[in-house]
Amino acid sequence: MQYHETGLPQDQTVYKAFMMFTKNQALPTTPSPRKDMRAAEGASEGPLRIAQILSNAGNNDPQLLSLALLRGMPQQTFSLIEKSFGADMVATIREATKHNMTQYAYVSEASDKVKLVSLATAMVTFEQFTREAEKTQEMIAKMSEEGGQKPGGSPLMIPIVPDMRVYDKLSAALYDKTSSPALEQQFREKLSEFRYANDRLKGMLIESGIADQLPPAMAMRLQQPDDTGPQPSFSETELLDDPKVRAAFDVLSSHPGVSAEAFEAAVAVGTILTKTQSGLNSTAVASGLLLTGLRDVTSNDLEFLKKKLDWDVLELLKNYGGERDLYPQQLRTAPEEFKQFLLANTVAMLDRMKQGAAQMKDIIAQQPDMPEEVRPMVLSQNLGQMLFMTEHMEDTVATLGPTGAPQLEEQFRKALKETRATISENMPQQQRTLPPGFGTRKPPPPKPPTGGQNFDLD
Repeated sequence: MQYHETGLPQDQTVYKAFMMFTKNQALPTTPSPRKDMRAAEGASEGPLRIAQILSNAGNNDPQLLSLALLRGMPQQTFSLIEKSFGADMVATIREATKHNMTQYAYVSEASDKVKLVSLATAMVTFEQFTREAEKTQEMIAKMSEEGGQKPGGSPLMIPIVPDMRVYDKLSAALYDKTSSPALEQQFREKLSEFRYANDRLKGMLIESGIADQLPPAMAMRLQQPDDTGPQPSFSETELLDDPKVRAAFDVLSSHPGVSAEAFEAAVAVGTILTKTQSGLNSTAVASGLLLTGLRDVTSNDLEFLKKKLDWDVLELLKNYGGERDLYPQQLRTAPEEFKQFLLANTVAMLDRMKQGAAQMKDIIAQQPDMPEEVRPMVLSQNLGQMLFMTEHMEDTVATLGPTGAPQLEEQFRKALKETRATISENMPQQQRTLPPGFGTRKPPPPKPPTGGQNFDLD
């Protein structure tokens, strides 16, 4: 496409950015670690479309439009960008990239240019998804007409089902917070269209039976509602009322990467820590909230969180946050606050496991396709797996050593005993007795590390 065909203003700076974008659009862009974030700016037309959306909404600042065009440029071109557009442009590109890679969780702190580019980038994502969804819907309709056969043998391409939380929270964070009310209004309209296209596609996939043939993770995602409902306020919880805990709760409540299930689990862990610590360690409660709920924490998150969290909570999140493997020696030498988090997390898991064991028989009974004579065996297998999970939990807690929270340790022992009792009560009659050694044997000494052992208890 020639510059005069873009509809962008006749400006030397914007033209120079367009030419640099055109020459380099074949180069690889920086990948995003967030699987649910659609890399609109990585598509060949993405940056140009972002600039056009901004311009059409009356935002014709040359630096802003240049940022939109250069936003997806690979890092190896930054020195050239600095030479042509200045160091401020490179700094703003880096800022925009960090906000994109953190799912816009901290976009309220961004500069006005980055806020505007973020809205326009999301709108390009909406447009791309809607186009792909329409193609998929047309193919599903043709398959229905032709008895389930794919037209012409073409593969059925299903666009990634987006996480609406990201864009709902982006909308809430930037409502009446930018220099362009017109762009904000267009964003809200596009978001509404996007939600409709998403709901319609999910409905067609479920009604046509295609959802049943998808990988379990994708099928489960289709079944999950996008509207998770209102979260409780801090005053509605039983968490320790402390500034450190409130700050952690605010991060948890506003981060789009925290699912409804993770939020609920985090509050449960924080409540256990609040009720079972003789010293009411605010660091343990605050870090327990974030270690439970903020699973995918990255270095970019930590950079923003420096302004929001106390240093001790930040250190625990930095050293122990995210999915990682820890050796027994690392667990034994970990800070007491981390040990208490693991212990509280285990208590919460045992509580859920006890409820699951009590309901397992009814759940299996509701499977109409399962033969009656097979159900006791399936029930036994599921309860047996739970039983062995309790053994692993007991071994891991023993590995921790002293936690500095005797009341919490006592609650763990109580929860362990009650969960095993519930499993035993619901085990089919011929297998009601616990296997020898459960609840009485001492855990074996930890083996030397041979490549890593996962001690994540969630």
